[in-house]
Amino acid sequence: MEPHPLDESPSDPPARERGLEGLSALELAETLEEGFIAVDATGHIQAVNPAAERLLQAPRAQLLGRALASLSGEAAHAWSRGTPARLTLCVGPSGQELELRLHPRRGQGWLFLRATHPGHEPQAEVSCEESRKRLRLVLSHAPVLLFSFDRRGILTQAEGKGYEGLGVPSGQLVGTSVFETYRDVDWVIDSARRALGGEEVSVVGQVRETWFEVHYTPIRDASGQVDRVIGVATDVTERERALRVLRHQQSVLRYVIANVPHAVFWKDRQGRFLGGNQNFIHDAGVGSLENLIGKTDFDVWSKPEEAEFFVKIDREVMEQGRAFHDIEEPVLRADGSQRTLLTSKVPIRDESGNVTGLLGIYVDITARKRLELELEKAKEAAENAARAKSEFLTVMSHELRTPLTLILGPLGSLLTSRGSELPEHVRADLERIHGNAVRLFQLVDDILDHQKVEAGRMPVDRQPLDAVACVAGIVEDARPAASVRGLDLGFEAASGLGTLMLDGRKFEKIVVNLLGNALKFTPSGGRVTVALRRAEDDLELAVRDTGPGIPQDKLELIFQRFQQLDGSATRKHEGTGMGLAIVKELAELMGGHVAVRSEPGAGACFTVRLPGAGVAHVPADACSTATVSPREGAFSRFAVPAVPQVVPRRPAHPAPRLLVADDNAGMRAYLAELLADEYELELVENGREAWEAVQRHRPDVIVSDLMMPEVDGIELTARLKADARYRDVPIILLTAKAHREDVVGGLDAGADDYLGKPFGPLELRARVRAAVRLHQVYLELRDTQEQVVESARRAAVGTLVAGLSHELNNPLAVIRMNSQLLCKHSTDPAGLHRALHAIERQSQRCSQVLKALLEFSRQVAAARESFQTEVLVDRVLDTLRPEARRRDVRLETVLPPSGAPWVHVNAAEVESALGNVVTNALEVSAPGTTVQVEVRALERGGRNGVEVMVRDSGPGIPAHVLPHVFDPFFTTKPPGEGMGLGLSLARRFIDSQGGAVQVESEEGHGTGVRLWIPAKAGGEP
Repeated sequence: MEPHPLDESPSDPPARERGLEGLSALELAETLEEGFIAVDATGHIQAVNPAAERLLQAPRAQLLGRALASLSGEAAHAWSRGTPARLTLCVGPSGQELELRLHPRRGQGWLFLRATHPGHEPQAEVSCEESRKRLRLVLSHAPVLLFSFDRRGILTQAEGKGYEGLGVPSGQLVGTSVFETYRDVDWVIDSARRALGGEEVSVVGQVRETWFEVHYTPIRDASGQVDRVIGVATDVTERERALRVLRHQQSVLRYVIANVPHAVFWKDRQGRFLGGNQNFIHDAGVGSLENLIGKTDFDVWSKPEEAEFFVKIDREVMEQGRAFHDIEEPVLRADGSQRTLLTSKVPIRDESGNVTGLLGIYVDITARKRLELELEKAKEAAENAARAKSEFLTVMSHELRTPLTLILGPLGSLLTSRGSELPEHVRADLERIHGNAVRLFQLVDDILDHQKVEAGRMPVDRQPLDAVACVAGIVEDARPAASVRGLDLGFEAASGLGTLMLDGRKFEKIVVNLLGNALKFTPSGGRVTVALRRAEDDLELAVRDTGPGIPQDKLELIFQRFQQLDGSATRKHEGTGMGLAIVKELAELMGGHVAVRSEPGAGACFTVRLPGAGVAHVPADACSTATVSPREGAFSRFAVPAVPQVVPRRPAHPAPRLLVADDNAGMRAYLAELLADEYELELVENGREAWEAVQRHRPDVIVSDLMMPEVDGIELTARLKADARYRDVPIILLTAKAHREDVVGGLDAGADDYLGKPFGPLELRARVRAAVRLHQVYLELRDTQEQVVESARRAAVGTLVAGLSHELNNPLAVIRMNSQLLCKHSTDPAGLHRALHAIERQSQRCSQVLKALLEFSRQVAAARESFQTEVLVDRVLDTLRPEARRRDVRLETVLPPSGAPWVHVNAAEVESALGNVVTNALEVSAPGTTVQVEVRALERGGRNGVEVMVRDSGPGIPAHVLPHVFDPFFTTKPPGEGMGLGLSLARRFIDSQGGAVQVESEEGHGTGVRLWIPAKAGGEP
């Protein structure tokens, strides 16, 4: 185990770990009982611990920055030479002597100070024997070892309780050699030799599991030679363990400070920097730690006002002795950028609790401050936009109420006047207008209420109100609508409610919205119940229904503005999503609250509790009569039969069939009125019914709303365009979403036209007529196309029959002529051979024609095998050589020197393709010319392959004919000399092998055909 010396030499490895560049070294120096002074490379004091302040009798502020020479000229001289020194220094008025030990460290200097205590004469009253007793008492109880050895290393004394840590009794080692006993402990051997050499040694080391702090003192004889060495060793195992833990913690602390993404610094009591991590050094722009230590904020920061602000906070931290957190500090960094720092500063205290400095840590929040500023601006802009929107909606709502009033008033007079006799269709139109005007009035009223609540301009006006009579009247107004929808509507009121102080208009609004909501969502045959009762001192209104209920995760959503449970294009119920939001806002405005209980499939119950103190006696004419205007139409939108009975009239003449799909009964009736005179109409409620109607009876045109329950207009369009039977049927989509993006989305879905609401009758009729004309033109074009295709098919069949007839007629004629010759005349053997040879040749020709037709019609992929390319080429050429000799044409083969790649193909198809190409070349070549077949390896598209090039010296192919050479049955030969299938079959067969065929030709310069086939993967089999 290596020693742990108190007085290290300059080359000791741990020196770097205890350098000034780490906070842990400074903290360790602060705890030393010996004085500690650190001198920088310029010879000036840069660190002083409290023990040095006490020994030198001067505060740290007076010592920092002083030259070493002002303290001790001898020490400065030794430091300049870079050699260790042990000196005596006298300080103070009393002339106290201090021992000064200097250790140079890589351009720096470390000085250790301790007081010297001159020996005293033993007092007369204390005898030597008494001293020995006391020493033995100490040795027997204190964890120390007292030892001495002579110049040979023989132990002459070895006693003390500390020997128990070594496992030997006190005194047992006397007479043994220290070099032999501790031969395996290097630091003991080294220390003993140094002490015998005359050096006073202090060292910490480990023997077995015990750590000792040992002091060796050489004793000299009269001649000055070392006669013996005495020593004292103290068991410091616990201290070393604590130091080990401390060193580990300091290591972790150094790592954290170096790697934390914040800037960290620490200062002394006078505000001078004692250290900082790399982040802080970078921000301060000082370059290194050495350039930071000892400087103040005024030395580091370029703007004096910034430094003054930092110093002010530092002073408050240290004077008040408390931490300051999250201080926003502006600072101009060394690179010229203005930054904002979020800083925390905490005081650093010594063991006595006195503040000796501070620790600071900060993070750069410039980006966050910039984002906060941008968010603040965005928030302000959003608030301005919301305010402008609110003001706009309020103004528009007020402006709309006047024309709506002027519409509803005259319409009501016309419909209720007994003196006016209106035609039935006129009255139906006026009732439709009146009903939708009432609905628009209610929407405007809802918007106005919403804006007033949002702006805080809706005061609560409490007046005496007979709540039972008020709710009963609203229920009676709703009974016609409930009856039409097939609903049972009931009202329950507890007795003794009496007259209450409520805002009548707001209360009526709450009841109307809750009851209307229940009527809208409760299916036919269900029940809606309105109940009033006292709940403690409050009035409780409950509206229960037997509708579909509300999922638990949607219960809070329904009270948000403009929110609906189903906001999709297939929703079943219309509405703005404001009704329940207004109920909640009005209830809270009146000091109450609203709640809902519901489960899917079990209906819903909305409960409103309002503070409504009873009134003892109120004259009948003093009760509030405020009503929601126009309340008489509040439930008219629900008075629609579950299955609307819209029966469009049929036109008097045959007309195109038009399918209309819209879930709004009023809109269906309106469309029927507009289009019934020109078209045979069928009306349906949604996209699903429209799809079923199309399958029952194909329409000529479809007019569909975009937003419908079950299946919307987009899905209906997609179904039609995906079905080959109906994709030609034009479809026109109607929707209130008329933005450019919505129009593009509808057309992308396949719609043929897109019409936004509101639309004019003339525009609708024009769009439908255009769609009908488009469909008729399409049908005419389709019929014409079918006729053209049929004509082309018949022409192709005629060409095929003609060509086949010519191809078969000539060889059959030869066969018949030679057969008749053989039957009627006796011939010599030579004539018989010629006749049979002619019959065989012409039969073979008929067989080839039929084989070509069969190959052309074959669709089944043939089996493949591996072949050498040369073998396939040789087979074809061997078959065609007799024909070449007959035509006096030479067949020349050019093969690659190293052989062509192997191929994995159907041999019959490849040989047939190559045979057709070579046969064409022979047929166009003049006698005495050459047809060359060249085989070579060729890579195409990153794939290895083989190319067979067939060149002839024929007349070439005209440019206008070249694009058609691969067309089936295309030929320039006279009838009876070819069917035009050769190159077509060649291309088909080569394509099926994954290859390609190219034809190169110039009129008058022959033709070249290239057949390329991919090589077999992996090479030869």
